[in-house]
Amino acid sequence: MKSFDPANARGILDGDVGYRWTLNRDFVDAKTVGGLSGSAHAFLNMAVECFLVGYDDPATQLLKRAFDWLTMAIKDQEKPRAYGANGTEAQRYRDLAMCSWLLHNVHDVENLKRFVEYEDRFLIGSKIGRDKTNVSLTLVGYVDAGAYENALERFADAGLSAPESLSSVRNEAQMCYVISRHRLGQEYSEAEVESTTKKFLKRSVNGWLTDGHFLRASEWMKIVHWREGKAGFSPKEAVLKCYETQERGHYVTTDC
Repeated sequence: MKSFDPANARGILDGDVGYRWTLNRDFVDAKTVGGLSGSAHAFLNMAVECFLVGYDDPATQLLKRAFDWLTMAIKDQEKPRAYGANGTEAQRYRDLAMCSWLLHNVHDVENLKRFVEYEDRFLIGSKIGRDKTNVSLTLVGYVDAGAYENALERFADAGLSAPESLSSVRNEAQMCYVISRHRLGQEYSEAEVESTTKKFLKRSVNGWLTDGHFLRASEWMKIVHWREGKAGFSPKEAVLKCYETQERGHYVTTDC
């Protein structure tokens, strides 16, 4: 597999449909078609990419734009074309919480709590709540929110399989299961989770970056590396931990 190439990413970000074009999107046009929250999600993803390649000023501009557009979408109860009751709201609050973290170095408890409330309503009793792929991609948000019991409930509802052993952890759902069980004091030692997390990220991060899933990678970096109120990494420094999997092939985790 090819490795994420920062120089190539900078070339694209500087191109015709790069960050300048993105920042020039018109607010009124987006609002008219119910596209504020969708655009904000794209801004947020691109902001993380900008941090990864040293474009800090554009990253901050994108984050501020995303925050403002999400705030307005929530205030107006925006109904995009592809609207899913509760699921759309959940994504907005999840994105807004990530904006708060990246902009202000805070763990946005209130917006993450709202994400969990809306996502539970969206998943419980629905076909999507039994879709293994969709639930797997959602569980990391629950873990970020510290909603470990909810994560395990959604894991079970979807019929996802717990790993037979820590060495068999192969996907995000199983990694979320392991972290949730550990943080609830139910299973697995800190050393075991640390080792498993290192291996999981070594296998996963480069693929996320090369496929353009920058926001997904940053959410994992927050969970693994950042702790509010403790001396350590800033959000940007946590995001840049993505590179360790390519340069040295290991991660350092704490308090997992």
